[in-house]
Amino acid sequence: MTHVPYKSSAESLNALLSGQGADIIFENLAPALPQIKAGKLRALGVTSEQRASSLPDVPAIAEVLPGFSIVSWQAIFAPAGLPKPIVDRLAGEFIKAVQDPALRAQLLAQGVEPGGMTPAELSAFQKSEVEKWARVIKAGNIKMD
Repeated sequence: MTHVPYKSSAESLNALLSGQGADIIFENLAPALPQIKAGKLRALGVTSEQRASSLPDVPAIAEVLPGFSIVSWQAIFAPAGLPKPIVDRLAGEFIKAVQDPALRAQLLAQGVEPGGMTPAELSAFQKSEVEKWARVIKAGNIKMD
């Protein structure tokens, strides 16, 4: 396989759909899901450790390569120095929001697997992600272009 750096998700999806330069891509599920559901793309696997709720028949790559996990995640941040009670209250409200059945259903329908972490859990997760990708970069001798 040859790595082809696209400038955007839309550009890589268009290249795949048009047959103009890409035969396979790694893509976030949310932008690809409508094309998969329309039968224009075939999902070969998901990069999360478990199958995606929106594509239960598509295997997780971890089923074949145990330990494989690449997830896209989003977090909400506040300015440094925000008082802990405010941080905890905001975090609690956001966690409560993503657990709301109506919002969860909307997110899952769009290919987004809602989560929710406390500030301490997010901090530990971020640290583990930095360590994991630092090891990948070092092992692969990856350099910036």
